[in-house]
Amino acid sequence: MTLTAFVAFALLSLMAAVSPGPAVLMAARTGVTEGMRTGVFLALGIGDPARAQRLFEEVLAADPALLEAAAGQAMALLAQDEAGAALTALGAFGASPALDRLRVDALRRTDAEREASELEASLAEPS
Repeated sequence: MTLTAFVAFALLSLMAAVSPGPAVLMAARTGVTEGMRTGVFLALGIGDPARAQRLFEEVLAADPALLEAAAGQAMALLAQDEAGAALTALGAFGASPALDRLRVDALRRTDAEREASELEASLAEPS
């Protein structure tokens, strides 16, 4: 191997080591090209629930009635083992099948098994 090839390989290895991972780049690119909501859900999916939670809070500040953002915020809080905070965040919204499944999960994580079972039973009943 020549000195030039060695230096080129060393520089490429160094750049690969200090650059952000492909998941971070993909999330940033997706957020820019497809919108903030898609980028937020992607951030949650690749394992950065704290960042996703902050972004969901920004979305909810702009549109407090957005159910998708409330669900995403609750998922981010549950991913951080903050079930009480997830229940508080979901409390701002009335009964909704999309959010009630998250409420069941949050209730179970706060050891409110009876309430979780009652809510789950009501979801299983035909309307």
